[in-house]
Order: sequence, then C-alpha cells, then structure tokens
Amino acid sequence: MKIGNKTILLFVGIVYLIFFSLFFSLTGLRFILGFLAIFILPIYLLLGLFNFEQFERLTYSFFLSIGIVPTLIYYLGIMISFRIAIVVVFATLVTAWVFLRKIVY
Repeated sequence: MKIGNKTILLFVGIVYLIFFSLFFSLTGLRFILGFLAIFILPIYLLLGLFNFEQFERLTYSFFLSIGIVPTLIYYLGIMISFRIAIVVVFATLVTAWVFLRKIVY
C-alpha cells in the first residue's frame, strides 16, 4: 500500500489531534503529542535511513517504538530516575540518528 499524497497523512494527523483534543481535552492532546515526539519520532527518523516508503516507516516506527523505547526507559529507569531516563533515551536515539545519517550520506 502506497500513500504518495502527504496531504492525506496531514489530514489524518489533524483528525487524530482534534479527536484527542475534544474527547480528552488538553491532557489528551499533550499525551498524543508526547507519544509522537518521544516514542515514534526517533524510530521514524532512524528508519528514514533505509529505503522504506513513508507508510512503511510510520507503521514500523509505531510497532518498533512500542517495544524498544519503553524497554530502554525501564531498564535505565531502574538505575536512575525515570524522568531522566526518558530524556537520556530520547537523546541517545536522536544522537544515533544524527551519527548514522552522517555515515550513510
């Protein structure tokens, strides 16, 4: 399945934001934006280094981030504070993306 039109993805994203905003108010909006930024974005950027289509990147980043990111945060959170572990894991994944992007390109 190929989604070539980015306006469809933008429209779907806006519908999700409106849904979470209306039904869960500001807390729901903060949750979905935080979930996208902390969980989905780093894996999505890492998968961008490979030859995947955009729909595949979105799908794989969702399912990979459900398994990888919480595991890293949990095991690091055992040793240090969980809030610090979230920041460290996010920074590590983004740093890995920057480092691998310089190697690949």
